[in-house]
Amino acid sequence: MNNNIWLGRYDDGAIIKITSTDTIQYNSENGLPDGAIVDLQLDNEGDLWFLTTDGHLGYEKDGHFTWFPSLVETTAGAFTFDKNGNVWIGNAYGVLFLEIKNDLIISSRQFNKYDGIDETETPDKKIQLTPDNRILVTKNSTNAYFIDPDKIIANDEKPLLLISDITGKDNATLDSSWYSKTSGFFHTPEDLILPYKNNNLTITLKTIYFSQPDSIRYSYQLIGSDENWSKPQYTKFIVFTNLPAGEYTLNCKAISVNQNESEIVSFQFTIQTPWFQTWWFYTLTVLFILIAIYLFVKWRLLVLQKDKDRLEHIVETRTREVVLEKEIVQEKNREIMDSITYAKRIQAAILPSYKLVKEYLEDSFILYVPKDIVAGDFYWLETIQNTADPKSETILFAAADCTGHGVPGAMVSVVCNNALNRSVREYGLGKPGDILNKTREIVISEFEKSEEEVKDGMDISLCALNLNNLELEWAGANNPLWIVQTRGGKTELLEVKADKQPIGKFANSTPFATHHFQLEKNDVIYIFTDGYQDQFGGDKGKKFKASNLKQLILSLAHLPLEKQGDELAKVINDWRGNLEQIDDICVIGVRV
Repeated sequence: MNNNIWLGRYDDGAIIKITSTDTIQYNSENGLPDGAIVDLQLDNEGDLWFLTTDGHLGYEKDGHFTWFPSLVETTAGAFTFDKNGNVWIGNAYGVLFLEIKNDLIISSRQFNKYDGIDETETPDKKIQLTPDNRILVTKNSTNAYFIDPDKIIANDEKPLLLISDITGKDNATLDSSWYSKTSGFFHTPEDLILPYKNNNLTITLKTIYFSQPDSIRYSYQLIGSDENWSKPQYTKFIVFTNLPAGEYTLNCKAISVNQNESEIVSFQFTIQTPWFQTWWFYTLTVLFILIAIYLFVKWRLLVLQKDKDRLEHIVETRTREVVLEKEIVQEKNREIMDSITYAKRIQAAILPSYKLVKEYLEDSFILYVPKDIVAGDFYWLETIQNTADPKSETILFAAADCTGHGVPGAMVSVVCNNALNRSVREYGLGKPGDILNKTREIVISEFEKSEEEVKDGMDISLCALNLNNLELEWAGANNPLWIVQTRGGKTELLEVKADKQPIGKFANSTPFATHHFQLEKNDVIYIFTDGYQDQFGGDKGKKFKASNLKQLILSLAHLPLEKQGDELAKVINDWRGNLEQIDDICVIGVRV
């Protein structure tokens, strides 16, 4: 076999392969069974076969081992092959013959003293094939004999199986009132009907078998509980405990060492149904429950009727009170809504009209969407004469976001709007930075009149535009300025950051800066509050964000300003979907 040397170890059941270049050890990880290696042989094709003390026979293919479970549960000592490739194994019973085809056992037979084989030969006997196809068995140098398989008469004896005894729990004798009669040599009960509380049985089996009676194994099948046959065991006792109520048939069989099976012996018995599982018990139980339910329902109906009468009186009284309270609440709501509606008219009155905006900013749009009836956001417009050129005007316009929204925000917006007007009309200021500084001063002064500390104010983006020379001055409190310019066929968005401070009380306030820009024809100015970019929506319910607003404005920059306003309104409505508007929205666009 390629000049390889194979060694089998008795102590740990390992097989060692020694080649010209390497030594390899095989164990259970390569397919070896448990048990000491007692013999190694090469078959007619040069493949390695091995045998363990437990009678497990196996072979090696490409470094992997396959083995067959022991057919006879006894120790084995040696094996050999005959000229047909069949295997002969010496064991404590005698010699085991295995017919093997394509590495599969297709039949087996145990030869023992009843076949003329000396059973006293212990498993450490040696066994080998002679040239005339006889089996030579040697115990030692002075004790040897031949086996000629062709001259041995087959032992086809089948065991005779009997049920010898049937007892109850703890091997107690069965009460004769549980069966009608007995039968058989051992007088076993017939028509056995066990009470439910005595549902334990022990069945004792006996066999008549003259060839190795101690090697008989037993298997049983309990129809009504388990349809499968049990694994063959040497025990003669079959024990059942706590069997459920029902009808059972016990089938038993005995198996000889030569795998000959006895005729199947059957025994029928019944476990009675307990009284609490009988039909009459169920019937009485259901009847009792129905009567109890009926009486309970009748009692509850009487109680409910009394409660109903009492509750009807209470409900009638409370209904009159609720109707009166509802009318009062509705009247209060009407008064509040009338007040808020009137406040809306007042707020609308301080906002520049659409006609006025178009008069000074012809190519423009204002997207103004209050969250509630009144808003904290507002837009503002004012004009001032240029001292250097009386014929030209500077147009002041702004988008402002006051603290809060709804009625509180609207009240703050009135204060802030008035402060802007005073800064321009009363103090004659024209530069955006100076206007914001004075506006902050006026707002703080107004709120300081309160006995409580008021930190409300506004964020604003304020532009001063001269349409004659296209000069733009701008200042911002937290809100930026965006200018979309087209230069050399390329459209870009210029963002100017605002001062990081509000119009209102602030710990580290500084003067607002005025930024100067020289615009060109068709440049577009965008100022806005944070309501548009902070709106939640989309597939994931997230904010719209300033980055998306930039991309949207760049994509719309080529459109007329009114069309841009319509598209911005459509996009934010689609984005919001069914979600609530979270803040006022104000976006202003002006093309110069």
